[in-house]
Amino acid sequence: MNNVTQGTKPQRSRWSVIGWIFLVLLGLWILLGIIGRFSSDESSSRLSIGGTAYLVISGNQYVNVAVSESACKQMEDAYRALDQERLSGLLLSGLMLPADNHSRVLILDRGINRAKVKILSGNQNGETGWVPIGYLKSS
Repeated sequence: MNNVTQGTKPQRSRWSVIGWIFLVLLGLWILLGIIGRFSSDESSSRLSIGGTAYLVISGNQYVNVAVSESACKQMEDAYRALDQERLSGLLLSGLMLPADNHSRVLILDRGINRAKVKILSGNQNGETGWVPIGYLKSS
């Protein structure tokens, strides 16, 4: 006799249960990603064009500022790869400027990951360059 004639519910297959668990976990992962994006965007949204901020890297005397957006990409790649030789080359070639930590800057332009800034204080006062958004703290 089959399940329909006995009046019992058909049993779910093991794969359908695994599928539902996967979908629930995927939904939670997406939800947490969206929440994380909004909370990190909240602080960076105050860093708008025409606003001021500070160059800040905890524990460092200097914050490196790239002279162009392409040099900023090179700088970010070198930091990710922990490539001190490439970073030294960027400094020696003049593609990267060591600005005093906590220098005040004016945000001239910005993208998702980088901002063009004019340095308003410190040893590189008056210079312009590009930095990762993470280097900027709102004033």
